Amino acid sequence: MHCEWETCFVEIAGKPAILRCDTAAGRELAQIDAPNLLQVQLELEGPDADGLPGPQDRERVRDLGRELREWLAAVGGRLVAELTGNGLHSWFFYVPCGWLEGANLVHRIGLRRGVSLGVEMRPDARHKVYEALLPTENETRRTRNLQALSALMERGDDLRQPRPVEHAVRFDNRTQAVAFADWARRQGYVVVGMQTLDGGAVVLQFQRVMAPEMARLDADTAGIMAAARQLGGVYQGWQTEVRLAQAG
Repeated sequence: MHCEWETCFVEIAGKPAILRCDTAAGRELAQIDAPNLLQVQLELEGPDADGLPGPQDRERVRDLGRELREWLAAVGGRLVAELTGNGLHSWFFYVPCGWLEGANLVHRIGLRRGVSLGVEMRPDARHKVYEALLPTENETRRTRNLQALSALMERGDDLRQPRPVEHAVRFDNRTQAVAFADWARRQGYVVVGMQTLDGGAVVLQFQRVMAPEMARLDADTAGIMAAARQLGGVYQGWQTEVRLAQAG
């Protein structure tokens, strides 16, 4: 079984949530007979102020999830996603069994673990729920920006300090890269490099001086990705140097 787990920060009814999806599951679902979606839900014991798992919940969720995967895999089930938010954690499985077998299995696991688990099953032979759960491009982009900013803050970065923020976009050929470079200059960026790779692909690097705060960075990366897509390019991400908070 091949898995490609992607974690995204999303919002549900205006509140933060964490979504983990196996983006490779769709290929396997098309090949197995698992027409029913089984959702298992656990109420968190100590969620934080945002409704996300506190320290005492993380290990419990991890261990319970491992046991659910093992037991449901034994009856042909396939875990495709997990969602945490609003004080709850949910697992989403596609299973070949019916309601009674699935509910009884989850009930036995709950008894073994001493926890109360909610269970819901719905028919979904075309796996529409799975497709709806997959993170959008905007969710993926914002998550990567948040993760990069968090990594900077862990190194003591003062995100309020302006500095060059450099982006890179890959194109199939130089003509596309030159056209995008013109767009970047019109948006106030400075082109700092155009590297031709083996096979003729070109990576364009461009930057501008700014404080890498989330709102502005999110707007910049959204615009870059849209413009790159129109010209056949693929956004490669951004980088910047750490600016430590100044003493005094």
